[in-house]
Amino acid sequence: EGVEGFFEGFFEADVNKMQSALQKAGEQLFIANKVAPECHPRLQVVRGRSAPFKVQFCESTLRYLQTAMAEAAMILAATKDWVANRPIVNETDDKEPEQETSDGILEILGNCVTMGQVKAELTA
Repeated sequence: EGVEGFFEGFFEADVNKMQSALQKAGEQLFIANKVAPECHPRLQVVRGRSAPFKVQFCESTLRYLQTAMAEAAMILAATKDWVANRPIVNETDDKEPEQETSDGILEILGNCVTMGQVKAELTA
């Protein structure tokens, strides 16, 4: 799931799958942000033969993923039917979340010729 599930939902025009995947990706990113500082090479007791962990690369990657998640949330907001006082990403632990609907924007985008190229590049 996660980011890959979001794109699967996007190309399948499934708003609910996009929403659940975005929520899962957010949880995974939260965990990665908490674990990353613990991987700093200065915390190693004994340095082994392997190269030290690239902390700066990890931090910049996590920032880019955070930006990508924000963009995905905007895509989700733009494709869902608007309902007053409902969050974009369901943050509750409901057993059965409400089914979201779209007004056909995902279907229109999915039928564009260039979206086939985008899908091929993302799934390659």
